[in-house]
Amino acid sequence: MSESLIHEIRDSFRKASLRAEAARGLKGYDWKTYRTIYAESVERQGAAEQAYRDTYDLRVEAARRWLIDQAGERKGPSLILRWFGRDGFDRAEIERQAHRMVQDNHQRTLARIEAERDTRIDTLLHQAERRKDMSEQVKQDFSKAADRRSGTGRRKGPQR
Repeated sequence: MSESLIHEIRDSFRKASLRAEAARGLKGYDWKTYRTIYAESVERQGAAEQAYRDTYDLRVEAARRWLIDQAGERKGPSLILRWFGRDGFDRAEIERQAHRMVQDNHQRTLARIEAERDTRIDTLLHQAERRKDMSEQVKQDFSKAADRRSGTGRRKGPQR
């Protein structure tokens, strides 16, 4: 199995377990915050998709120019002879590479938005777990302080 496939499966499992944990462990205000985080993420992804569709041609043109500029830079003395005056630029290859670059950048943008969402949800889960632990501790402390044993069993001072 390729390393990228293993990474993709682990990432998918982590995301699914994070969502399941959120559905199981959040209550009230935390659940509202979770839904807000998720809605903001979906909105950001939608905006990124819309911008990608609207500016695709401009992005490809900019990537094409960048590729041509990079290929045209002199990286040192070139001793390669140009046979019959042909240059090494392949217009179709540059066009394909520009499209690939734009698509890859878009996929990285979407992945970054998703990673930020997962980080925020993970932080929310940790905070909710900490609050739950503190709540349990407060309940235990209160039940200990509100002990209503009768008679001498309740007294703590010196007995007469």
